Amino acid sequence: THYQKQPDALKSAAFSTYFHYAGRYRLVDGDVIHSVSESLNPNFPGTEQLRHAELDGHTLVLSGKDEVGDVLRFHSLVWHRCEPTDDNPPLDT
Repeated sequence: THYQKQPDALKSAAFSTYFHYAGRYRLVDGDVIHSVSESLNPNFPGTEQLRHAELDGHTLVLSGKDEVGDVLRFHSLVWHRCEPTDDNPPLDT
């Protein structure tokens, strides 16, 4: 596959910056509270992660902060909605 042909340094850099979690969520006063059931971080399952949500047209930004040791970290995830195409029709809801 294409991935296997990449240099080890490139693959290592990709894995060192990768993170994920998944689970159910609920909305509370403009925030999203994720109830984590699965995560790359073994400390996340069973926790709730608070993210502020801002929706502007087709752009959704989820942001949050956490503390690691003495360091306060801020992070954000930006989602852009793509326009439907013939190859990518809208999903039925």
